[in-house]
Amino acid sequence: MNAFEERHPEVGSMRGYTLLCSIEPCPMCFARLLAAGVQTVKFLAEDTWGGMVNHRQCLPAAWQRLGQRQAIGRAEVPESLRQFALDVFLINLDACRQRLRAR
Repeated sequence: MNAFEERHPEVGSMRGYTLLCSIEPCPMCFARLLAAGVQTVKFLAEDTWGGMVNHRQCLPAAWQRLGQRQAIGRAEVPESLRQFALDVFLINLDACRQRLRAR
């Protein structure tokens, strides 16, 4: 979002924009998308460990109201693409864990 906003200062509102991401947004990314006002967020694979979409009801009331203006959910894609996105996420997750253990 930061890079997009920096490259396109002429865009005053994210209404009408759709963001497609490979994995379900984490709490920090979810809050950033809510604050930016992206109208539609679609993700390929669910993140059962850190995804925030299915936990929206845990957000403070003001953030829940922001989320009511947005459509957020799984993208309609073939299962093979969904599995690919999840596999890439898990590979990156494993690599991050290995780097942390090495420290």
